Amino acid sequence: MRRLLILIISLSLHPITDSLSAETPPAQEEAIKSLQGITSNLQKNRDGTVRFVRFSKSIVTDEHVAQIAAFKQLDYLAVVTPTVGDEGLKAIAGLANLDTLFLSGSKITDAAMPNLVRLEKLEKLYLDRTGITDSGLAHISHLTTLKTLSLARTSITDKGLEHLGQLENLEVLILNETSISDEGIKALKPLSKL
Repeated sequence: MRRLLILIISLSLHPITDSLSAETPPAQEEAIKSLQGITSNLQKNRDGTVRFVRFSKSIVTDEHVAQIAAFKQLDYLAVVTPTVGDEGLKAIAGLANLDTLFLSGSKITDAAMPNLVRLEKLEKLYLDRTGITDSGLAHISHLTTLKTLSLARTSITDKGLEHLGQLENLEVLILNETSISDEGIKALKPLSKL
């Protein structure tokens, strides 16, 4: 018992700080500095790596968003500004840890959708008020981990819903203010979790 007490006292005098005071990797630190005043929110994991980035200011450009390529552990990204388009989203292709992606209100089009194909952990995707059409949805059909997909106020039609039939984990699909008919909804019948 006395040895256990000494061990506990010893540990409290020499705290384990590896995960609590870990330094941010240099490449990420450089990207963070270049984004100061640009991001609306940026958060780190305990190991010092960046896990959460939100861009919503009107000063954000495609070049700013390209900096996220340095954040390999990023799991949440929001690019909700009309000043960012397809070019800025090329950087997301290598973010394999991403599980939540908000692109609502950005000026992305179908041309940005191939960048999403390798996001194998993506569970939530918000594309409201973007230039996404039926052909862009063909790329989303490969994202089988998706649980939430929001396509409100886009130009998708019934034909586009046919691409979503493979999203077997889809639980929430938001289609407000689209041209989807009751007939188009039938394409979603195989999705048992929806």
